Amino acid sequence: MAIATVLRITSTLGVLVLLAIGVFGLLRPTAFAAQVGVRADTPAGMGELRAVFGGFMLAMVAALTLIGSPVVYLTVGVLWLGAGVAKTISFFLDRPAIKDGVQGIVSDAVIAALVLSGYFQS
Repeated sequence: MAIATVLRITSTLGVLVLLAIGVFGLLRPTAFAAQVGVRADTPAGMGELRAVFGGFMLAMVAALTLIGSPVVYLTVGVLWLGAGVAKTISFFLDRPAIKDGVQGIVSDAVIAALVLSGYFQS
């Protein structure tokens, strides 16, 4: 299989993962929040969950699919790397359960790698 095909598949998978996160976060914010260990106790908090886990993810998907330039893939991938770095710092400062900390770091790194593969398609 040619590298271009692999990159196309992995970057498409990254977009689909973001789409799934976005739809789940927008439509089922309480369930999504429980998966990542946060909660919203007020309507304003629920709106923030929908905005961050739904709106931001769906906006990333829109940018990736509508603009689709390598720079957009690079930007979104770097954002996910930044999230992974922040979770790594949090792992040492906040001392979450090892499973929770590692799971968050690894999932962000995987999403970053999938999306960044779109940058290398050109």
